[in-house]
Amino acid sequence: MQHLDSRTVYRQCSEFAQRRRLAMAITDSLSARRFPLVCVLGFSAALGVAAPMQAATFAVSNTQDGGGGSLRQAVIAANASPGSDQIVFNSNVTGTILLTSGPLTNDGFASYYYENTTDRLVIVGPGADRLAIDGNGGSAVIESFLYGADSTLAISGLTLKHADRGLLVSGGFGETTAVTIADSIITGTTGAGIEIYDWHYTGRGTVRLQNLVITGNSGTGIIIVGGDTRIVGSLIADNLGVGILTSTLAIFA
Repeated sequence: MQHLDSRTVYRQCSEFAQRRRLAMAITDSLSARRFPLVCVLGFSAALGVAAPMQAATFAVSNTQDGGGGSLRQAVIAANASPGSDQIVFNSNVTGTILLTSGPLTNDGFASYYYENTTDRLVIVGPGADRLAIDGNGGSAVIESFLYGADSTLAISGLTLKHADRGLLVSGGFGETTAVTIADSIITGTTGAGIEIYDWHYTGRGTVRLQNLVITGNSGTGIIIVGGDTRIVGSLIADNLGVGILTSTLAIFA
């Protein structure tokens, strides 16, 4: 798994600091906290976006939007496979996957009907500088429905762009629900770069965001209505909306 160069992100942060006064303006609005421009340094070990033990593995071998070897087919296969799944990419899969059939949807079917059923998906991209997924102006690039005690989503090494949302995660979160996004770029969205939404407003579950570049979005960079949130080593800037809108206190490491 490749990582974004921390020195590059540091340099980008320094440039923003020189051009503007880098500060956090935190105001309460609709029981949320707003962060207009955020440059989070403090690089640490990866958050551990790794395949769960005994996961079913589905390989992507081309950049088509459908059919054998496509990312969409891999997501469909993972949806039909109960338990833990991982999606990986062959070394030849580079460039751009243009979505022509709507968002890539992780539907969490099993955990919706059986709350104690494990439903875990890990998508390990080849690197944000090597592969982009273009939402083609749709509602989202990737959408995930998580419900139940042990539902998780982890994504790394991708660029998500050109949709209303880069990543949309929603559902009824449990204590061990976990969303982890690392080493990725989200840009060119008209809504939010990342939106994570727990229908039950319980504050349960965890959100971990590391080594991200979220910039050039027409709306808010990140919206989180969920549980414990931590953001590490990320650049969130030059989005037309606020940088971060969260219902719980985000910890920046």
